[in-house]
Amino acid sequence: GAQILMEIQSKIKETTRQLTNVESNLSARERERRVCELTKKELSALDPATVAYSSVGRMFVQAPLPKLTEQLAKRVTEAASEVTALERVSKKLERDLLDQQNNFKEIMSR
Repeated sequence: GAQILMEIQSKIKETTRQLTNVESNLSARERERRVCELTKKELSALDPATVAYSSVGRMFVQAPLPKLTEQLAKRVTEAASEVTALERVSKKLERDLLDQQNNFKEIMSR
């Protein structure tokens, strides 16, 4: 009885922790995707011959504008696919959490 309850409680805690982690990663990837899209949009309005710089660590390196837009497009795609994967994981964790909570309630009501 008590052992099972403690097991379920620890599973609930662990799943909640994982869910919080996944959701924070999800919002970070969403933000990254949005920033890249906006930057790409701004850069696409410029003349391709415009001198542009890319940040590398704490310095800036001159880079051809078309290459920068290409890199941003790639990052947008990567972030979007990560968002999709993280949403899938998040939904699964939410289902697991709900199942665990229902199991807990069921055992408590006996």
